[in-house]
Amino acid sequence: MNHNGWSFGGVVAGTVGYMAPEYAYTRKVTEKSDVYSFGVLLLELVTGRAAVVDGEDIVEWVARRLDEREKAKMILDGKAIVEEWEKDEAMRVLRVAVLCTSRTPAMRPSMRSVVQMLEDAVVGGRDYASSGKAVEVKVVVP
Repeated sequence: MNHNGWSFGGVVAGTVGYMAPEYAYTRKVTEKSDVYSFGVLLLELVTGRAAVVDGEDIVEWVARRLDEREKAKMILDGKAIVEEWEKDEAMRVLRVAVLCTSRTPAMRPSMRSVVQMLEDAVVGGRDYASSGKAVEVKVVVP
């Protein structure tokens, strides 16, 4: 379609904040773009922020804070993540999320690797249910 000298090739499908940067110029969804979107979801979980706040996406928000040498634990959602062991696990998940949201698709891990990293990150990969230890689950409702 041509409108006043502009050419439009199609409709962009996806949610702002979750779309991988390369989608803007390739318009192709790949495993790596799915990994990026999953990384955004992980960032939301550990920070307590939405994918986009006041026009700034969460990937930029986290990267800027890490570049400013803020203590990384200050990025974490202080309302939901309070215990030290929770902070340690959340930091490991944050590292996975940062890998997933690399601007370069080739630098993002495969989804299989993401699953393995998350299994290793959360409670050191231990299965608390089979160990007989109680697990407390906190649900924070705003």
